[in-house]
Amino acid sequence: MVTIEEVAKLAGVSVATVSRVLNNSETVRPATAEKVSAAIKALDYTPNQSARNLRRSESRVILTLAPNFSNPYYSRILTGIGDLAHDCEYSVLICNTAGEAENEKRFLKMLEQHRADGAIFLGCHGNHGWLRNYAAEYPLVQCCEYVPALDSPSVSIDNYSAALETVNYLISLGHERIAMMSAANDFISTRQRVQGYRDALAGAGLKAGEKMLVMASADYSYASGLAAAEKLLTLPERPSAVFCVSDILALSVISRAHDMGLSVPGDLAVTGFDDRFCFAVPVYGALGILEPWCNYGRVFSANERANELWNTTEIIRASRTPMLFVCGSNDTFIPLAAIARSAAAAKYGNILIIQGYPHSHAHGSDVEEIFVFADSICKGAAGLTHLAEEREGGFSFDLPSGVSLEDVTGWYVGAESVDCNSTWLPVSGDADGSLASAVFPESAAYTYVTVTDSRGYRITTPMKAL
Repeated sequence: MVTIEEVAKLAGVSVATVSRVLNNSETVRPATAEKVSAAIKALDYTPNQSARNLRRSESRVILTLAPNFSNPYYSRILTGIGDLAHDCEYSVLICNTAGEAENEKRFLKMLEQHRADGAIFLGCHGNHGWLRNYAAEYPLVQCCEYVPALDSPSVSIDNYSAALETVNYLISLGHERIAMMSAANDFISTRQRVQGYRDALAGAGLKAGEKMLVMASADYSYASGLAAAEKLLTLPERPSAVFCVSDILALSVISRAHDMGLSVPGDLAVTGFDDRFCFAVPVYGALGILEPWCNYGRVFSANERANELWNTTEIIRASRTPMLFVCGSNDTFIPLAAIARSAAAAKYGNILIIQGYPHSHAHGSDVEEIFVFADSICKGAAGLTHLAEEREGGFSFDLPSGVSLEDVTGWYVGAESVDCNSTWLPVSGDADGSLASAVFPESAAYTYVTVTDSRGYRITTPMKAL
């Protein structure tokens, strides 16, 4: 390994001069700095960062304390922290505290041991008076949740105003029986959102009855949201709208409403919070993937526990949620046969097969049809064309008002089986009103049809064997 002494020798300067150049000191003459830089490049010298940090009493590490890794709310925040830290040549150590003060204290010992330079709290709440000593001595930033009495910087949003605006919007739509699903925790964000809800109703002359405010679990779990939704939706005077303090809880309300035969937003308006996800699109869940003919099946066929835990069949069949299956024609692990079975079992199970679409769904958000589908469910906008039934010689489709079929393309494989290496060949098809057809050669063994409507949006039929 090249040493700093070797760099100094090649450049004809002292070790101290090399050190000053490495630290971007302005005391070194430009000509000298150029000689040192040339020597560093010639020898491919890399400074010993650990040694430099030790001399400076720096670790270049930032602790990031999160209460729950499984909550998708934190993933985007952690990504942002990591990206900026990298740009500033810092490393990030992510610590799962589970919301326990003892875990927080244990991780913060790293500050005392000079193993970290500062800490970011993503879930600082409750009685954290003991943190004042750390805040006084070390860089400590509160993020998302914060304790106002703690004298340290904080980064958060205006939870109160956001809740007030959301509930006022529901009121503007004509809703008077507006419920709220909160969470049984002491987060300042929760308290601020509840206050915004109460003040919006009071400002409109509406009452916030105690039965209209229900609590889910402290960690916003989906299961607790279902139980809380049951209380709301079985009230003698059912609410016409529900304001939820998280998107996960909003999903639980929508699911329970569907179970009770209620339409959303027709019978019940539901709002979430946090923008944790814009919409859910099934990615890998598919019927039959644990069977021997699938790669997953070959791996897990002998693992009874895996089959027990990963029962996609029951999940898809039990779901009443409309689904859009966006998949690739040559996916390594999810065969088109499994997607076809899934769509048949799902309520309103549309399929979009895309040639060359990768298994990992890289750039999946670029698929415009996903947003059209989401808007149709969440906003009541015109949705995608939907396969109605297979008829002799073709397929019939349900089309949104004012929309027509513009293009039909058939795809086929001539081999005896279909896998990720299969070459799909196109044939031109015909559109007649809401009917689509394609004539395949006799050599075709597996086929599906892609239709494009007058808006440019695609949908496909399930793959089938001829």
